[in-house]
Amino acid sequence: MVSAGAFGQHYMKFWQSIITAELSVALARLSDLHLSWLNNVAASGIVIAAAGVIWLVSDHMAWDPLLMLKKKWSGST
Repeated sequence: MVSAGAFGQHYMKFWQSIITAELSVALARLSDLHLSWLNNVAASGIVIAAAGVIWLVSDHMAWDPLLMLKKKWSGST
């Protein structure tokens, strides 16, 4: 049986992978448009900043939405 904490970590990693994939697609689309090098550098900076936010949320915060819902459904606080 998987613990709630392990399931929450898996849940966050799942969303992290989706967000990372979406950012990769967005960056690829910008590259396909053959925009100026400045726009490509700016897009890369946005991807790096978003990756930093994802890392901060997934690794350093004790935010577990599934655990919060479980507590709400069970009536405990």
